[in-house]
Amino acid sequence: MKILCVLDSVVRPGDRWLWNYLPDCGDQVDFAVAQPPNLFGGIGKAITRYPGYFLNAYKALQSARRGGYDAIVAWESKNGLPLALFRWLGRDRHPPLVLLTFSAKQNAARFGALVRRSLSYVDHLTVPSEWEAIYYTRMLGLPAERVSVCHLGAYDRWSGLPSVATPPGAGGGVPYLFSGGLTDRDYQTLLDAVAGSGIRTMIATRPYIGRRLPIPAEVTISDLLSGAEYATTVAGAQAVVIPLKPVNYAAGLSLVLDAMALGRPVICSAIPAVRDYVEEGVTGLLVPPRDTDALRAAIRYLLDHPGQAAAMGQAARRRFEERHTFEAFARRAHEIIARVVESAQH
Repeated sequence: MKILCVLDSVVRPGDRWLWNYLPDCGDQVDFAVAQPPNLFGGIGKAITRYPGYFLNAYKALQSARRGGYDAIVAWESKNGLPLALFRWLGRDRHPPLVLLTFSAKQNAARFGALVRRSLSYVDHLTVPSEWEAIYYTRMLGLPAERVSVCHLGAYDRWSGLPSVATPPGAGGGVPYLFSGGLTDRDYQTLLDAVAGSGIRTMIATRPYIGRRLPIPAEVTISDLLSGAEYATTVAGAQAVVIPLKPVNYAAGLSLVLDAMALGRPVICSAIPAVRDYVEEGVTGLLVPPRDTDALRAAIRYLLDHPGQAAAMGQAARRRFEERHTFEAFARRAHEIIARVVESAQH
């Protein structure tokens, strides 16, 4: 197959994204990459980021018309919906478009009629949870046969970190909780849960988010971490806490999977999509969204039961190895892409 991939992540020379994990696959893979800045929230985000996605989608559509591709694969709604909109406006259905990891967030609900028309020019989309497959088919009127559940995977951040085997806090370090990320985070509930507890808590997020929050003495907020610093910080935490707003779509899964890869137990808000990834009492703990008392109790439980916290972390690592490596995700996604291409050719 010849495939055009529409992304917003860095693709270095020789990088083949999903196909790095498909060594026996002979597909030709080209890329159209958007790299908009991510410095603001709210209206600032709309002004600075969204134009880059639309420009990249337009360029991808022009490339697809010239390139003789068997399929276009767009990563997430931010890349796929602008492309689908241009296809709808131009009544352009070739080649088939596969939208991986679709999510209908606030803007999709706000512009529901336009999103539904655009999605009619998407041949197939995947969602990261069973809940979303049911929810989106109802909310957006999508035919069930055009929606597949494709559970996400993450890069294995365990390799190169021999200290991960050491219990968190060993060797004289001060024990801490870790939290991070941008989208749909409810950091206020986490801050309220740890305020006055003396529990050291590290949050990595964008400065524009941290500036709006009253920070207790226990909490340190930094910019987003990257590379080895991020992996080492997550690996050294006693637990990874992911407080989320009560949304009906997937949120926080990247950090959930990274914590699993690094053998850390997760405390996460129990939004529907998360239940496909965190098994209550086995790989972590789930608490009701925006429930400060429940979150505080879950944190205290894991700190007071280090043996159970360690067992949850080990179970999370096994679950990651069995289901959620990036190779496993790549193979699931490729099977879906191949079926769509085969169907279009018959």
